[in-house]
Amino acid sequence: MMDRLMRAIGLQGKAVVPLVSGFACAIPAVMATRTLESPRDRLLTMMVIPLISCSARLPVYTLLIGTLFPAEQRVLGPIGLGMLMMLAIYLLSLVLAMGAAAVFGRVLRKGARAPLLIELPPYRWPSARTVALVLLHKSRIFLRTAVQ
Repeated sequence: MMDRLMRAIGLQGKAVVPLVSGFACAIPAVMATRTLESPRDRLLTMMVIPLISCSARLPVYTLLIGTLFPAEQRVLGPIGLGMLMMLAIYLLSLVLAMGAAAVFGRVLRKGARAPLLIELPPYRWPSARTVALVLLHKSRIFLRTAVQ
């Protein structure tokens, strides 16, 4: 789903998983880049992950925002200036990471881009007998729990 968007900034579509897990912690996110086939894409993703704000930085951001901005100042109704600044920090880190990925993606042209290949299992229509048996079984379970 993300391959076309990620290709625009120089990353492979499979790099979304390590990048999203980078918001939780950068170390497992870097380890998650092992799933990428191309060494170029793996290196590029590893270089971008530290730029994403992980949850370990959250207390530092909270202390800085609490020190620099008044807690009672409201911007949009119940939304305070501190909440807005925290959102701005996270969005800024995401924009900077994607910008760095675009720059690094243009610089690191040595490896060939790997096409997105995802193997899907064969999908088949279930038989009418299977649907009827599952429907009957689930209906019995529902009726038993509803009566009790």
